[in-house]
Amino acid sequence: MPNAVLARDNRLALRSFLEALLAEDLGTFSSTGLPAIWVEPPFLAERQTISGVACIIARHEKRLSQQHVVSAPQAIQRFDWEVVIRAYDRSAEGIIPYDRAIAKMRQAFSQFREIMLDTSEDVLPQVRYLLASSRIVNLIHQYQ
Repeated sequence: MPNAVLARDNRLALRSFLEALLAEDLGTFSSTGLPAIWVEPPFLAERQTISGVACIIARHEKRLSQQHVVSAPQAIQRFDWEVVIRAYDRSAEGIIPYDRAIAKMRQAFSQFREIMLDTSEDVLPQVRYLLASSRIVNLIHQYQ
């Protein structure tokens, strides 16, 4: 299995890592039968039916911070990956894969923030992880 730190480099790496990590626990999309893992955008369709546990990934960028480097002007782009694990099956059997998915996320991303969201009759059980990441951006094009 790939490294959890390297998985945060880009959305495809993160999606692949989470799909492998949560393979036994993910539910499926009813329309395709594919594992219920989704990267936004595009946003998950309200009419999409999911059985079991779903994993939803979104990226939130922060402002560029300029770095003084001798060779080339650069900046650090910081962003958070928001990963939501949601249980669409509230039965006793449905909560078991949800709990396993949470345990696996805690082990793989122990240094990151976990937020258990409130649940009710109208709100599905879900937990949110904020995975911080960054990359170096060359600003050469701005000076030509």
